[in-house]
Amino acid sequence: MAELVDAKELHPIGGSRREPVPNPRRFYATTPCAAWLDNINRNNPASPDGLEESPRLQLFGILKTFINRGEMRLDREFHPMRPGEKNIWEITTAELRIFGFFSEMDEFIAVVADYKSRIITYSLYPTYRQMVENFRSAHQVNYVRQNGVAYVLS
Repeated sequence: MAELVDAKELHPIGGSRREPVPNPRRFYATTPCAAWLDNINRNNPASPDGLEESPRLQLFGILKTFINRGEMRLDREFHPMRPGEKNIWEITTAELRIFGFFSEMDEFIAVVADYKSRIITYSLYPTYRQMVENFRSAHQVNYVRQNGVAYVLS
């Protein structure tokens, strides 16, 4: 990962500095994905679906839970993309979807993120799956090939 971070291909997304956690999980994002996440964080857009909780709060909540070793609920907050033979994972909130893969236990690489409503409207699931596969292939990044939560989160 260090080479990709040094080359600015990946950006570490940090946890809370006020609440340090021993041995936090690691979350990295590709440059385009990091820019999208940063836009949500900086601009705090209104919920496109009219939900009370803003996308910014949704993003903060899921990242805090992940990085600070909180319990991630399978199928509600993350799950393998279906069909699951490619070991591509989706981290979810009410409105946000983050697609990527686990490069090792407790280390997630986010390749692309978007609003759930936009993904459904434009049928972007196959496109985003391919983007994750393309990133792994182009950068020859290892990924967890075993199926199941026990192999990706401790």
